[in-house]
Amino acid sequence: MTEGADSAAPPSGGQTSSGGRLNRPVDTPSEGQRHEGIPTERELKDALANIKISDVLVETMQGLASLGYHRLDAETRDLEQTRLAIEALKAIGGVLDGVVPAELTRDFNQVVANLQLAYASAVTEALAD
Repeated sequence: MTEGADSAAPPSGGQTSSGGRLNRPVDTPSEGQRHEGIPTERELKDALANIKISDVLVETMQGLASLGYHRLDAETRDLEQTRLAIEALKAIGGVLDGVVPAELTRDFNQVVANLQLAYASAVTEALAD
């Protein structure tokens, strides 16, 4: 290769002739350009404007409950993490009380109660060992 060959236009695929990456990813649309499947900045702003914090908190509670139970499993047991999940669920549930439908609040309260019972059982089992 001659000197200055690296400054020539890179081959298609977004890589330079030396195999390095370009400064700008090939898949990133430039100003005014739109690639299929990649949302525009305006679309992202619109989507964010439609997201409700209460919906994010409900999804967070679902994840916390799942992780809390997962941390009770014998292979992945971490009682401190389960206790933290329970406390977080109670805190978020209190914030959502009266904001989300009563049925959802009731269901999450039941999940927390069941997780607390399972946690107590796991703690008792750990102390017996």
